[in-house]
Amino acid sequence: MRTAFGNPVATAIEIRGQFRPGRDKIVTRKFGAVAKALWPDKTAAHVASIAGCDERQAKRYLAGEYEAPLSVILAVIVEMTMTV
Repeated sequence: MRTAFGNPVATAIEIRGQFRPGRDKIVTRKFGAVAKALWPDKTAAHVASIAGCDERQAKRYLAGEYEAPLSVILAVIVEMTMTV
């Protein structure tokens, strides 16, 4: 079992999480999971069309390597709150 040792910020970056000072657990980003739940087929293509970027960059947003742009986050919120 792996335990955090040393600098918590460096450990969070190493395992692709976010360090929140004052708390003792590392929080991962949930954007990719939410986007995959909303658009299960070709998730990266949907995100790329909304963001106006290529699929490779969209895959980076979904993986949590980069923060998604505001237009994509707003589209996710609209998709979640729309009623049919």
